[in-house]
Amino acid sequence: MTTLPRLDVVIPVLNGEATLKDAVDSVLQQSGVRTRAIVVDAGSTDATVPLIQQMQCERVQLVQTQQPLLAGAARNLGL
Repeated sequence: MTTLPRLDVVIPVLNGEATLKDAVDSVLQQSGVRTRAIVVDAGSTDATVPLIQQMQCERVQLVQTQQPLLAGAARNLGL
């Protein structure tokens, strides 16, 4: 039995409701690896968080912070 390698992708986001679903879907549709999307929300005020919560997918993890973070800090938090 061959075990596929695991790939975790950290997606930092702030008010990204317009493009986030496409980004997460792209991660989950990769072949040849077991993928997980770790979405780090840095205090979005749009529907970003409800969008991720509605996905109800075990391969999508939401990490929230109420303080604004730059992309690098959000990636570090996701790690």
